[in-house]
Amino acid sequence: MHTFNESSELTLHVFLQDDLWQWGITCVRPCGVGAKVVAYSDLGFCSEQQARADGERARLQRGDRNRGECG
Repeated sequence: MHTFNESSELTLHVFLQDDLWQWGITCVRPCGVGAKVVAYSDLGFCSEQQARADGERARLQRGDRNRGECG
């Protein structure tokens, strides 16, 4: 798994699953252990670049809205 561009407490993860590229966005649980998945790709992508670009777009759109989900 590749971690990419952590900001606004959100981390984008891009990974290969079943021969397609996927992305997921997580945030750190402040009062617990581990991370919480707050968004993920439904569709797979043919390339890592496509998945990364779509995931980054989603991460930027979520922005500060996600802080409440992680707090």
